[in-house]
Amino acid sequence: MKVRAFLLVVIVGALIWLAFTTRGGSDSNEPATTPSVGSTPSDSSMSREQSTPQQRSAPDEAAAEQETCFSQFVLESHPMFADEATRLEATSVTGPTMEGYRELSEAALQNLAIQKDSAAMAVLGARYLLEALGDDPDAAVSLLKGEHRYVWQPIPRPLPDSVSESANQAKYWFYQSALHGRIDALERFGWTIQIFEAGAVDLGWVDQATFDSMNNRERSALIPANVYNMARLNIAPELADGPLGELTLSLVPSTERSVPIINQVSEKFLQDLQSAGLPRPSIAPTALPDIDGLVSMLCEEDRKRLEAEVRD
Repeated sequence: MKVRAFLLVVIVGALIWLAFTTRGGSDSNEPATTPSVGSTPSDSSMSREQSTPQQRSAPDEAAAEQETCFSQFVLESHPMFADEATRLEATSVTGPTMEGYRELSEAALQNLAIQKDSAAMAVLGARYLLEALGDDPDAAVSLLKGEHRYVWQPIPRPLPDSVSESANQAKYWFYQSALHGRIDALERFGWTIQIFEAGAVDLGWVDQATFDSMNNRERSALIPANVYNMARLNIAPELADGPLGELTLSLVPSTERSVPIINQVSEKFLQDLQSAGLPRPSIAPTALPDIDGLVSMLCEEDRKRLEAEVRD
């Protein structure tokens, strides 16, 4: 169903938006009025124009029995997405927590990192990554949150000592951030390897002849950022739950050749956790329905509109 793929993007967009706004709260003391799944709000609690769920008849039931459905607007604004953003906040390097580190100096970040602050570690990783790229380290939080756009320049080979040192520091701090709970930093660790060090052949994951025989999807599955991204789901299986997990599984390729490498990377990370005396990430299960369940919650009119947008 094409609308399913479209909804993945819509829902992830809603989650990202909520990740930036969940901590902000409201200036009002009024309780939230967005309905819970399956509830029907009164006219006084929600604006009919923007938020009141429409009613549709269940095809296999008597016409008098009504089933609540939601417009796209209401579904995106549903508090279950705020709950999902909260569930993932401690593992994320893009959530609202990171805003508090935007103006901190490198010395202040180092001091927090010594105190095992995983968010400070991730920001340090981003600072060193930008430094290695010849960009502004003060844009670290913007880089993590996807706001900063670096204009890629050729990386000199062999790496100058200063670039190599900054890249090594970036890798170190991203990995430390992941070890201390922000498991999403593992993907950034993979990015850094990919940019400054090596691909699958240089890392010893496959030999050159095998790599040359691979198709594009097989090669993409062995890009370090993709390998470490998928490793997150081995290390913290709860991250595979919900729309964001589904999006990762649908967009990041995994093949017969990449799975053993992903497992190897995951096992090494778990060994490093044990050696450091650190706990494995523990994440609550998602309360969101799967994507098919979310599609079924949309009113028919919205489903048809989304399907038409996909076709266009």
